[in-house]
Amino acid sequence: MRKGFFLLVSLLVSCASQVEQSADFSPVEPVEPVELLRATLSQGQSQGGLNLSITVFEGEQLDGLTARMMKPVAFAETRYMPYLLKQVLEESGYWGAVRVVPQPDPTSELSLQGRILYSDGFQLEVHILCRDSTGRVWLDQVYQDRASLVDYPDEITVAEDPFRDLYVRLSNDLALSLKDQSAKTRSTLLDAALLRYAQALSAETFAGYLKPDEQDQLRIQGLPARDDPMYERVLRIRQSEYDFIDAVDEQYQVVFNRMKVPYAYWRKNSFEFEYYNRRLAAKSAQKRKRVDVRYESMLRVYKQFQDRRHNEDELRQMALSFDAELSPIITRVEGQLIQLVGNLEGQYERWRNLLKQLYRLEHN
Repeated sequence: MRKGFFLLVSLLVSCASQVEQSADFSPVEPVEPVELLRATLSQGQSQGGLNLSITVFEGEQLDGLTARMMKPVAFAETRYMPYLLKQVLEESGYWGAVRVVPQPDPTSELSLQGRILYSDGFQLEVHILCRDSTGRVWLDQVYQDRASLVDYPDEITVAEDPFRDLYVRLSNDLALSLKDQSAKTRSTLLDAALLRYAQALSAETFAGYLKPDEQDQLRIQGLPARDDPMYERVLRIRQSEYDFIDAVDEQYQVVFNRMKVPYAYWRKNSFEFEYYNRRLAAKSAQKRKRVDVRYESMLRVYKQFQDRRHNEDELRQMALSFDAELSPIITRVEGQLIQLVGNLEGQYERWRNLLKQLYRLEHN
């Protein structure tokens, strides 16, 4: 048993050290915090109350055994990060409703999608794509941030995310883009979002109102009469859609609240594991070109490895049980009470199909 312990720890230390041995190690210094741009009350009102929906992120591309081992962490991250971004955007005060959704939201004036390129407790890198309801790109950018020792205090806290600066920079970029939009442009985005939603319900009825231009951006060709019965029904159904999306968003809040503690511990342990082994690698490279495998060092590395695996197991169990523990979403549309069960992605897909069926039945 002892022999196996030394073999495992030696392997952990040596592997980590060999990866970093060619690079000089320097302690990670705290970076200057980024200040969040906040709208005053008058500024928030002047922005037109544009809604912004954040689609659940795509996970980091991993292969083989690594992908299987990191699946529970990826499940947490792809839902945790969008909700944390939502909180920062709401804190800025520049937006109307900010929601997290399983799929791109046809009701929203802005739709944001993200892909996690790299994530551990040490570094975070995400690609963000944000388009408005006409298809115009507001952001297409990779955001990076690196945690430091001060981001991981001895007493773990979930009040302040180690990579908050990344979300703040992203929020500030969106706020600056919003400030550049004229009142006429913001009004156009509101109309385009409503027409896109109408087309999602009945493409044949509302096909002529939006047309793509040479840049493949949608241009409004006209608006239905305000007293058009079909248009009025679209408005009523859209309000039901808002209620449903709000219920979905609340479920993601449940995910966020349940996962933030084990996820915070996983990242702290992952950071310490990586940080300590980079120090070992640098020390070895500078002195004897070999790994320091003193007993105390091995115990420390092994303890951090155990802690990280324990948090991975907790996240894995949470991922497996989450769908089964979701509360059914009960909502009303056109006087009908609807109950949807199952995972959020499935509920959302069934809801979209149901609305299309209801609209078609009304006009057949």
